[in-house]
Amino acid sequence: MYNRFNTLALTWHDENTSYLHYDEKGILESIFRSILSTNAVSFALLNEDGIIVIISENFCNFLGFCYEELVGRSLLSLADEDDNNVNMTLNNARCNSYSVEKMFRRRDGESVWGRLHISLIKDRNNRHSYFVVYCEDITSQKTQINEMHAMESIYQTMFTSLREVSISPDQLNEIHDLDELGVCLRIPGYEQLVSEHFLDLICQLTGADGAYYGYNESTQSLSLIKSLGKCKEDFISSLKYDFRLGEERGLVGRVAETREPLYIPDVFAEPRWIYSGLETTIRSCYLIPVYYRSKLFGVISLFSSQPDGFSHAKQDFADRIVFYISLALENIRFFTDMIHTYERLNIIQKQLLQAQKMDAIGQLAGGMAHDINNQMTIIQACIDLYKANPDKIDLDSIILKIRKAAEHSSNLTRQLMFFGRKQPQFKSIINLNINIVSLQNVLKYMSNDNIEIKLELDPDLRMIYADTNSINQVIMNLVLNARDAMPDGGKLTIKTANIEYDQVTPPPDVPKPHFRYYVCLSVVDRGLGIEEKMLSHLFEPFFTTKEVNKGIGMGLSVVYGIAKAHEGWVNVVSQPGRGSTFEVYFPAVEQ
Repeated sequence: MYNRFNTLALTWHDENTSYLHYDEKGILESIFRSILSTNAVSFALLNEDGIIVIISENFCNFLGFCYEELVGRSLLSLADEDDNNVNMTLNNARCNSYSVEKMFRRRDGESVWGRLHISLIKDRNNRHSYFVVYCEDITSQKTQINEMHAMESIYQTMFTSLREVSISPDQLNEIHDLDELGVCLRIPGYEQLVSEHFLDLICQLTGADGAYYGYNESTQSLSLIKSLGKCKEDFISSLKYDFRLGEERGLVGRVAETREPLYIPDVFAEPRWIYSGLETTIRSCYLIPVYYRSKLFGVISLFSSQPDGFSHAKQDFADRIVFYISLALENIRFFTDMIHTYERLNIIQKQLLQAQKMDAIGQLAGGMAHDINNQMTIIQACIDLYKANPDKIDLDSIILKIRKAAEHSSNLTRQLMFFGRKQPQFKSIINLNINIVSLQNVLKYMSNDNIEIKLELDPDLRMIYADTNSINQVIMNLVLNARDAMPDGGKLTIKTANIEYDQVTPPPDVPKPHFRYYVCLSVVDRGLGIEEKMLSHLFEPFFTTKEVNKGIGMGLSVVYGIAKAHEGWVNVVSQPGRGSTFEVYFPAVEQ
């Protein structure tokens, strides 16, 4: 090789450097000899058609072929099978010095990347002679770039899947039991994600064929989900074999059990290779468990048609990609479980809230039944009076009294039904005073006989944009809470007022609002009061200071949630033995 290069170099030197000084000619000859002999440089000389004439030993090692195998072959065809790409690269180099990045497939099947710097050597008469190619090994840089792109692709797929693990507010309002929840939650399966996205990605990046075995926790078995490449036609798709954890026969079960990757450099020399009796192009195999901590998702198998087809670098690269895949699947699993738990809590909260309503209705029923019975007595007395003296009784007066008594009873039952029924949310512009007055009778029956309810309503109260049902719920929950705080009775005051934002101090967790005016609903009791250490927990679901079986701890958390949903907040002022004041702030409609 050296003699051939020396002859070519000197021939080119004699024809094209006669005008150089003798010392300069010697220097040029020394440069060519140095380039050829050094092991640090990947250098080649190509003819006008891109055929290798001379190539350095380091370049041969880079490509994985010996010198005799490369001379006479097209260098660029080792990277591009398409002749058009080869011709385009040579044409670019003819115009000017040209640099291009190419991926070469070594004889052992390994992929390497080189940055080629191509220059055209011309003689004195401007005749085309040779292409000089210097190759820079950029495999490690490309591996890092591919790894970053793989991470980006994996996490983009993960975020897309997380967006699908969702449920709209409208759907949530329609769900009333846990059986309906699973139907509405759209949860992508791990097998679907790996087979449709991740297996293709890792096979493309490693240049290998592959298969994915998904793990079924209930049966503790792994079954083939998808295969890619030549192995698909060979046998894997047609051979339906389920592996089990720790199974002696087969390697997939062992990898799943040990959670350790397994490399088989020659499958024909591996006694546990269960497909040894079948004709196949697979010669080496790398199996990687897909898991995160204790959660096993499956096993990815990578195949090569070359013996020992997976170098340590390729194994490490595949391990890192599978780790990113495992981490993405775990994030999806965790987020899915979190969403499912949250929605379950939402449904249970709605069920408990409805149970709380039913409990309140039970308390209402006694007082309301007594009042309705009084109205029925009035109606019956009017009828009996008219029957006894039909000629002396003013019929219109009797009918008017009966009508008033019936309307009074009807209003009571309507409010009771309204309170107990599930109502959809619908916001509109309302006057909070009207809601309070309309609930006055209901509030009276919800309270004990020894509690006096007093209203202090601002006659010039601003309007708010709110859901009437939710506002009524807030009023009743606060009144029930105040009633329970005064077991010995007392005065309960309901107030409304217009407030400017600068006049109040919202809790620290309330973001700075963009409203100037607010409407404040206050419920004041002279009851037992609340210890300071309890105040920070008041609005937590299921937190209660009441005795067992005296409450479920949802009333104030519902008030907090409704206020927040209306872009408002709740303030509490309380001292043990001096009562409590609950203030709910709602944004006022601009006038």
